[in-house]
Amino acid sequence: MTNRIIVDRCLNTDYTRFNLNIEFSSPYNFVRPLREKGATWNALSAKEKVLVRGIFKTPGVAELNMRAYSLQIEKGRAFHWADIEPAILEVLKDICGQDAEITIQDFRTAIDK
Repeated sequence: MTNRIIVDRCLNTDYTRFNLNIEFSSPYNFVRPLREKGATWNALSAKEKVLVRGIFKTPGVAELNMRAYSLQIEKGRAFHWADIEPAILEVLKDICGQDAEITIQDFRTAIDK
């Protein structure tokens, strides 16, 4: 099976959703500063911990919501997705494989048409 990453650039420009065909363990929410302790952190798999750490190493990431097949990321308002999204995709490709198929769905520009 080819791993896929579908990027939904949401109408609300503070958020972007990254949909994957890899399942995560449970719904979780993380905010900056990342705290690597407690029941939520301990419930993550080793792969999920690497993912969460990698995402929060990216400047501008304020919040991460994990669901079974998606990650929704909120950025700080003073940051631009053009600076954040490539780093997030690199983290996701480390998890999904460098040959993961990436599709961008840009709802921000679609509304202008």
